[in-house]
Amino acid sequence: MFQIKQKSVLAIGPGLSGDKRAKALITRLLRSTLPTVIDAGALDMIKPLASARYNWIITPHPGEAARLLETTAEAIQANRIKAILALQQKYGCTVVLKGAGTLIADGKNLFICAAGNSGMASDGMGDLLTGMIAGHLWRKSSS
Repeated sequence: MFQIKQKSVLAIGPGLSGDKRAKALITRLLRSTLPTVIDAGALDMIKPLASARYNWIITPHPGEAARLLETTAEAIQANRIKAILALQQKYGCTVVLKGAGTLIADGKNLFICAAGNSGMASDGMGDLLTGMIAGHLWRKSSS
């Protein structure tokens, strides 16, 4: 069985299915107080848990953001700043809204990432981002 007490950071979502076992694991992990990066399949499971979780970082693409805000990807893309601010307010965490001009909001600051290229819009890049953020959190917690 997975032991949370031996961890310092969690990264959940990439590669997960929505089956019963995955949902049970994610539900358990989301109750943790550890800093947590949430992406992909796990994003759909935080919706009922909307609350001020300052130790979460969520990394939705426009389609995932649309599901979290109960709107369309087109509406997200039409006003990405409005969307990220709504996500940050609803979930109380740091939000990384992926896409051209990735946005990052933490409740105090809003950043626009002008780096990257269209090659980053491919399968697995979000998983890589999740791992990089989790690695940064781990390094920060261990220093």
